[in-house]
Amino acid sequence: TYSFSWRFANGSSSNRSARLLIESSEEASGISFPGTGGWASWSTTGTVDVNLGTGAKEIRLEAEMSEGLANIDYIYISGPSLLAGYCI
Repeated sequence: TYSFSWRFANGSSSNRSARLLIESSEEASGISFPGTGGWASWSTTGTVDVNLGTGAKEIRLEAEMSEGLANIDYIYISGPSLLAGYCI
């Protein structure tokens, strides 16, 4: 099991939700990014737990709303035998 969370800012007053896709498969939806009071006021999401097999994985966070995502500062992943990959 691997745990995912994000540091984000959301200057709007409405929640911006997202879904987590791994290898193009939806692993979680309704990930909440509530308003933080400003686009440079940072907060951290709750944890999303996902069971993954071995090997490199493509990870994607997609907005579920037409307004888009919050500002994402970083993703935090914890779990066994993690190795850094690259971002595109």
